Amino acid sequence: MGTISAELVAFKEAVDGKLDGMSSKVSELTTKINNVTEACNSAKSGISTSYQGDGAASANSAIDSLVSTAKTVETSISSTITSAISEANSIVADVTKLEELNKEIESTRTTLNNTPNTDENKSTRNSLQSTINSKEDQFKTINDAAVTKLTSLKSKSDSSLGAKAADTLSKDGTEMIDRDLDNYDFSEGTLKKYTYKASNGKTVSYYMYVPKTNGDVKLPMTIYFHGMHETIDKYPDRGLAGLVKNGKVKPKGIIIFPQADNGTTDQELNYAAYQSSVLELTKKVASEHNGDMTRLS
Repeated sequence: MGTISAELVAFKEAVDGKLDGMSSKVSELTTKINNVTEACNSAKSGISTSYQGDGAASANSAIDSLVSTAKTVETSISSTITSAISEANSIVADVTKLEELNKEIESTRTTLNNTPNTDENKSTRNSLQSTINSKEDQFKTINDAAVTKLTSLKSKSDSSLGAKAADTLSKDGTEMIDRDLDNYDFSEGTLKKYTYKASNGKTVSYYMYVPKTNGDVKLPMTIYFHGMHETIDKYPDRGLAGLVKNGKVKPKGIIIFPQADNGTTDQELNYAAYQSSVLELTKKVASEHNGDMTRLS
């Protein structure tokens, strides 16, 4: 009977029965990414149909960047995590085959030992020994190959998989994910109220949060519309604005909170003229506070 590598035995014990669940989670994740892509394309189609001008072009450009990132992440998942799960399944299958071979070798050896060593049984005994030799050779080949697979799989650590995904994003020219943000210190900014009169005559009332940083870094931007009648003045501790105001959330980016006050109604927030004004305001904020219009949500 052959000896299965201890590393292989330990690996099978650790992952056996869990790989199907991992595959299911990966499949669920890729489905969600595809749903995001479809939603983005649908939103882009709606913007192109309903709005014109620089604001629409800027929004569609941001959506294109998001779709590109989603596709890149999906490709990375398929080429790394899915591949790793497949390799792990292959190793588990190899260990299972080794276990089966050991049982077959042991059974054949028992039959050989119980077969009298006489001239009339010589042919039978030779055949049994030949079977044992063949299965032992097969055992060694599979065991050695499985050890090589496991060594290769172990070299693909989580950090290397993450680095590969990040490199892919960088090569794709996509800047939706800024790995450099972790290289800067962020301190809590302030949530203040402002007004802006757009070129179309609309006056936008808004609160804004801008974090303080210790260096020159492009900041992602978020436009956050409140619910019906839920202006910050009326409900200062509600929603994202409340979390930011109370220091429970410290964003590493700029947040603009347009408000339905100062003569603006909740219904007007849905009008193209108002949304165009907000986009114009967002460009102004980006230029004054080092905001990144390619990372706009």
